[in-house]
Amino acid sequence: MQAHLNIKSQQEEQYTVNPKKFMMWVFIVAICMLFAGLTSAYIVKKADQKNWIDFRLPAMFMYTTLIVLASSATLWWAARSAQKDEIGKVKIGIVATLVLGILFCLGQWDGWSDMVSRKIVFSGDSVSFSFVYILSGLHLVHIVGGVILMAALTVKAFRYKIHKKSMLGIQLASTYWHFLTILWVYLYVFLVNA
Repeated sequence: MQAHLNIKSQQEEQYTVNPKKFMMWVFIVAICMLFAGLTSAYIVKKADQKNWIDFRLPAMFMYTTLIVLASSATLWWAARSAQKDEIGKVKIGIVATLVLGILFCLGQWDGWSDMVSRKIVFSGDSVSFSFVYILSGLHLVHIVGGVILMAALTVKAFRYKIHKKSMLGIQLASTYWHFLTILWVYLYVFLVNA
């Protein structure tokens, strides 16, 4: 019996990376590859100049960039607070991140509405229009997933399940959320300057 326990503890020590963290990084790499392919296609299609019309991005996209940066800061603060067992600050930080995530989603919708009002629609008339909807839409799908994750994290925080001895959930959420923040900043800068 003791030998079985020793073998099991040796097997557990062999894992240097938590399997959930590893899967999160695999998922992030897959997302990077998706967006790298799409931005590469954008560059190739723009160079082709067929069905390409330059246009101004909605001002709301700049505001959503600021919102997602602020949400990353509030989640960072929540994670630091969890390391210090400051549970009240953890709750505030996670709820703030959740609210800012929802505001980001609403802001993106407003940006799309602005584009539609200017007759910039997803169609075959201009590939450039379609690319903006695809890039921002795919990012938004991932943000919606992050908002759902933040909602689940909020429940955990209010049940006192996030603290310095239970950090995995907030670490995974932080990795994903900060990645989405960096991704949106990249996409925004890319679309403004491409």
